[in-house]
Amino acid sequence: MAAPLVEALDVYFSWPTGPAVKGVSFAAAAGEMVAIVGPNGAGKSTLLRLLSGYLKPDRGDVRLAGRDISRYGRRDVARRAAFLPQYSEVNLPYTVAELAMLARYARLGPIKRPTGHDRDVVAEALELTGVADLAARPVSQLSGGEFQRAVLARALAQEPALIFLDEPTAHLDVSYQVQIFSLLKGLNGREGLTVVAVFHDLNMAAAYFPRVVLLAEGKVEADGVAESVFVEDTLSRVYGCVIKTRTVEGRKFIFPELQH
Repeated sequence: MAAPLVEALDVYFSWPTGPAVKGVSFAAAAGEMVAIVGPNGAGKSTLLRLLSGYLKPDRGDVRLAGRDISRYGRRDVARRAAFLPQYSEVNLPYTVAELAMLARYARLGPIKRPTGHDRDVVAEALELTGVADLAARPVSQLSGGEFQRAVLARALAQEPALIFLDEPTAHLDVSYQVQIFSLLKGLNGREGLTVVAVFHDLNMAAAYFPRVVLLAEGKVEADGVAESVFVEDTLSRVYGCVIKTRTVEGRKFIFPELQH
């Protein structure tokens, strides 16, 4: 495996309500696509926030490009990694294009004005995420799915080497889910974008992500290719219900067994 672009080394973190991440070690090399899955309360979103530097571990270390992430400023992190949280709020009267342009200030600094290159990067991000026709619309007037694509455009406008996504398609129709995951997979293949994403949808994770990390009660239960992680006995135990898998035309599908 190549040198990790991001890694957690025996990381622990607790909220006031109790421990959330318990001794997790994780590494993703440049160019990987990794899905983090698990039941509610498994520590998925907390781990993502630790990896992206938004939370500081109680114990253990998080490194970005071989350096302790706490030694970077937020702007330095933003030049390397973008983070798309599960819930985003924009309370200022930005248009979609202005929202995406905010991502460029990590590279411009607080004084410099956007250049033609910055505008080109933003236009491409809006086009890739399917919101170019909404560029002039106030963010406050977007639907949930439109807003989610707009904040993804902002993340891509950072030109990151690494992107963290927490439930990136939670508010999207199936057609847009396919569009977004196909986009991420294409950027991964063409430009080597490293993608680490939290999922509830096991089937989407299996379809688009070559590697899956399964969390349970704040610990890594399994880590590997989807075929080795999505095992009926393991999933049933972790999720607390009977889960079945079927392989159709080389693709694995995961579903709970109906109880009568």
